[in-house]
Amino acid sequence: MPGETLADEDKERGRSAFESIAGRMIAAHEGVEEGRMMSCAAVAYRGKVFAFLGSKGKMVFRLGKGYDPDTSGLIDWSYLSPFKHKPPMRGWIIVQVAQNVRWSDLAEEALALMRSELR
Repeated sequence: MPGETLADEDKERGRSAFESIAGRMIAAHEGVEEGRMMSCAAVAYRGKVFAFLGSKGKMVFRLGKGYDPDTSGLIDWSYLSPFKHKPPMRGWIIVQVAQNVRWSDLAEEALALMRSELR
């Protein structure tokens, strides 16, 4: 599209991938529903968010403090750090749109963790 920047393309690719994953998970898993996190679209299990679409087309997953992104093969990731004067939230991982092929599996892992914690 004329005038569209690379950042806009990433946002659109991310949004599209997120919507596809969220729709599939809501249809496939009892208790999974749409939600909101930090004013962003999210997926939740029994009201608790486990993944959301962050800014610039990135997806954010609650994988727990014990999750090691380096050993899982993630390349371009970071910890969620929404607060200026607090350390990053090591249980939440931001994964760039360039790795959106991994998002579905990561969302399933995040859901499994949430389910185990809410039993």
